[in-house]
Amino acid sequence: MLFLEDKLRDSGHWQEKRTFGEDDFKSLYAARAASVDIEAALDDVRPFLRDSRALSFWSNELFASLVERFRFVTRSTR
Repeated sequence: MLFLEDKLRDSGHWQEKRTFGEDDFKSLYAARAASVDIEAALDDVRPFLRDSRALSFWSNELFASLVERFRFVTRSTR
């Protein structure tokens, strides 16, 4: 999480003084999943696939539902 926190701070997506944690990740991810332009994402991905039928399942709801599947591994602390 340290690398992610540093990158989020660099980009301005995390400006809190406290350490970035799992709940913070889930919150940011859920907000982004709800707001992503699915059609634009599909347009970006289609050229790289031989069979794009699997993309018919893509939706904001699908990506939002994945948030609880993330698992976090801690290797070091600050």
